[in-house]
Amino acid sequence: MSVVMGFDIIRQTIKLRRDEFIKQNMAKSIYVNLRKTIVALKTFIYYLAHSLVPATIGLYHTWGYHYDTSIERKDWHFGLGFLAFIGLIGIYFLHPAIEVKLSILWFVSFVFIFLNWITIQQFVTERYVFLPTIGTCLLISYVTQDYLVAYAFIVGIYLCRTWLILPTYDNELRFYQSNVWNFPNSEVAYGNLGVTYLRLGQIGSALDSWHQSIRINPDYDVPYYNIFSNFRSTADMALQNGDYQGAVNTYLQALPYLEKTLSCKICHFPEMWKKDHENLMERIKNPNKMLLFEKERLIKLQSDLTVRLNTMGLADDVRPIQSSIEDAKRQYDRLESFMKSNGITPT
Repeated sequence: MSVVMGFDIIRQTIKLRRDEFIKQNMAKSIYVNLRKTIVALKTFIYYLAHSLVPATIGLYHTWGYHYDTSIERKDWHFGLGFLAFIGLIGIYFLHPAIEVKLSILWFVSFVFIFLNWITIQQFVTERYVFLPTIGTCLLISYVTQDYLVAYAFIVGIYLCRTWLILPTYDNELRFYQSNVWNFPNSEVAYGNLGVTYLRLGQIGSALDSWHQSIRINPDYDVPYYNIFSNFRSTADMALQNGDYQGAVNTYLQALPYLEKTLSCKICHFPEMWKKDHENLMERIKNPNKMLLFEKERLIKLQSDLTVRLNTMGLADDVRPIQSSIEDAKRQYDRLESFMKSNGITPT
């Protein structure tokens, strides 16, 4: 029953990742072929090395995070992975101790699903080696059981490493900062740190992180789109606040970042982002239409607020509604004046 349920979980996980990768325009990395064995052995040695020497711990790494056909070619990673795998199999069958057999079986069993058979390098992340590491810890304990000084030294190093990493889980910001500290050349780490800064309202820090991500990998599309989205939000806010010329200028600033997004080697959401490009170009090429839509929005806003005001009772505080109506009227008058001074008339 455990085997059946385990394989069903694997099937569901693979389907989920396949569907997500197809959605993100990365379908070419999900098909199983013989060369994926090369990738699996490279990933195997990566995880084995990190379980023994956890020098860097985090979500992001710089080895093959973005799919490329070169990752399916043999190199020294593959050679080490092959030798390590064959060596462990040999030890498993030749060593008489059940503890050693269990250690190897445990590590290989729990790491097997994460060897990038389907989802390629997106799955190489240190959190997936937590359970397999129990196997390596058991092996180290067995080997050093008669050498207590060596055992204490190794356990002490692992404890210190654990204590060093624990504070990075205190909050979201510190966690994503730690990923940058551990992987300073990871454009993905900087990109996601920028998103965290944005959620905290630190727009300047977010933009700095995204620009650093671009400097590391100029062909990574996500930070370009994030910068574009920030310009677009700023322009939308300026439009609603009556800064019409500022809105048009900011939309123009957003355009190159969106165009760079679409021209990157891998564009994760091409259909959605092409639609964003069409909408942006329409606003830039035809600002008159954009302003007319804003005029219609203000008219509807005043109408809705007036209806709401008329339905309020005598005991209700009508001042906030009246203030909103007056503010909408001021914006409408300002828009009318701007349109008239620029020769924009309803069409």
